[in-house]
Amino acid sequence: MTGWEPGVSGVLDWLGMMRSACRMRVEKVGLKNIEGWGTDPENGEIRHDTGGFFRITGIRVRDAFEREVSSWSQPIIDQKGGGILGLLVREPAEGVFCLVQAKAEPGNIGTVLLGPTLQSTVSNLKRLHGGARSAFADLFEGPPQGSVVYAAWQTEAGGRFLEGENWNIVVRAPDDLESKGIPDHFRWVALSDLKKILKCDHVVNPYLRSLLACLFSTLP
Repeated sequence: MTGWEPGVSGVLDWLGMMRSACRMRVEKVGLKNIEGWGTDPENGEIRHDTGGFFRITGIRVRDAFEREVSSWSQPIIDQKGGGILGLLVREPAEGVFCLVQAKAEPGNIGTVLLGPTLQSTVSNLKRLHGGARSAFADLFEGPPQGSVVYAAWQTEAGGRFLEGENWNIVVRAPDDLESKGIPDHFRWVALSDLKKILKCDHVVNPYLRSLLACLFSTLP
């Protein structure tokens, strides 16, 4: 297998290099300064002009007697269609390996964290952002191009997302994957190393954590 070096320190060193190479800069701005986003004049919801991605709406909760308070109102993210969280794995003689990516997101502590092979909403898969298609998306959309290890819809945090869900899927990588090219911000990592890395602060993003839990559930 190519594209990996054993050991936790090698993975953390690689992640450090990815962070150093990342040129993402983030600053807080007012909503009125965000191109394509605004509030609906009729109901006040925050949404994109295309109607895609997600919207922020309001909900009122009553009779929640098992909670700290029985009623409240709050904003909540409504992201219809969910997304796909995909993880490619291989099982050579050395053990199980996972293809992870150095994923930069504006709200991350450290900016770049380890993420799954594919982390994409339906809007992003449809390229509503006008950018590039997510790498390896074709391996998870429709009939998977490899044997499925795990697949199920999993609910997202109900306190922040309105009926949010993502398709969590773990697939054995096809034999010809390397011949198609693996981008530099992807890396094969031993599952045994990921288990140790999970104990580190601000290294593994929540979507990879979710998929690893799914993968662990399939192991003897």
